[in-house]
Amino acid sequence: MPAFPFSSLRRVKRLALPIALAMLALPATALAQSQGRTAQGHISVATVADMISRSPSDSAARQRLSLYLTGIGESAGYLISMSEDVGVAFECPHSFSLGSDTAWAAIATAVPDSSAWAQTPAAPIILADMLERAGCR
Repeated sequence: MPAFPFSSLRRVKRLALPIALAMLALPATALAQSQGRTAQGHISVATVADMISRSPSDSAARQRLSLYLTGIGESAGYLISMSEDVGVAFECPHSFSLGSDTAWAAIATAVPDSSAWAQTPAAPIILADMLERAGCR
């Protein structure tokens, strides 16, 4: 019986981890893109528009949209309170409000060309609109 070349086995072992990582990265990249993220990994306007359009009849889309918008609202409140802690005056005379109607109005106004939606991050647009409506300065 011929002897197994152990140097080949060592070579295979050395290549196994990089190959495995590459194989894992490809589906993760495709998944991130298929889940509506921009090239930088941000949730896109297209994804938010899709969640808004599906939310009246799709409970999963409604739940994801609710969680997403809640996260934006909570983040805004936290950032404003943190800015006060470090001495940055941030005044908002009106209360924050955020819903699918205001999110839709914000993204449709800021990015009217739907061909740009897939690569446009939604959160900065929605957040800026919410702060503007609250009169923050």
